[in-house]
Amino acid sequence: MRIDKYFVIIITGLSFMSSMEGQSNKEIFRKGINSLCNDDTTSFLAAMNQCSNTKMDSDLVVSALIELAGFYKAHENPHRAIGLLHSALNRFSKVESIQYYQTDTCTLFLEYVDWKYLITRGGILKEMSKNYFILNMHDSAIIALNKINIYSDLNTIGCLSDVIIQGSEVAYLKAKAYLGLHDTISAIDQLLDYCLHADGNGYEMSHQLLKRILFDTYGKTYVLNEIERSLKSAKLVKTLMKSGVTNFEIDFYLFGRKMPYLYYNDIDYFKEYVVRQSDFVRLLEEE
Repeated sequence: MRIDKYFVIIITGLSFMSSMEGQSNKEIFRKGINSLCNDDTTSFLAAMNQCSNTKMDSDLVVSALIELAGFYKAHENPHRAIGLLHSALNRFSKVESIQYYQTDTCTLFLEYVDWKYLITRGGILKEMSKNYFILNMHDSAIIALNKINIYSDLNTIGCLSDVIIQGSEVAYLKAKAYLGLHDTISAIDQLLDYCLHADGNGYEMSHQLLKRILFDTYGKTYVLNEIERSLKSAKLVKTLMKSGVTNFEIDFYLFGRKMPYLYYNDIDYFKEYVVRQSDFVRLLEEE
């Protein structure tokens, strides 16, 4: 019975490959995605493998490798997924930019097939780390995540708010990896950098995780007292830029760590609204 099933898979794959002769890689990629939407995994794999092995169309090569990695991750083969993501990363480094077809849902892909999104080096590394999590290889996850430069490896479009959103996600993944290695202090350090910000969709998870770690490590009373103690030493720093523009920043340390991205010119506003009335401090104060 196994032989018959294997024979059917081979014939189906060969039939699909034959039907793709003369088609462009772009058409093959689309057809492969359509096959997956129709639960035809054999045709999907045949299409993605053909796209990933071509020497042309680097954007589709990387897209196909990422699709294959997602497939194997979903089918409980993270080792294979990691290998494919390494290949995607190697191919990615050989081109200036990568365009990726949005395939989160079959409907979206089929209706808006010309929509393209930028693939980032950081995005590939984040996905790689998630596969390492499945294997409980937390040290390897940290190595992958540490390779991400949030300013150049993620699609932050030059916006500070987006830098914070993207950086917060990477910090959350790093914190989970450090917790997997029982390194609580490093996990706290990762999450502290973004605890005064509430940008994007994932900040609540980061805040909840940091609250749990801090309370388990120090206790609620100590944590709240530490925040007030730290506020007493917070100060406004003015720096004259080369352009002649004065830059304002708050010098603020929390649990011994200097907090980044605090570009405010009013120290009283910072203490009362940015810290005391922040989403994170309100979360800490909840019963």
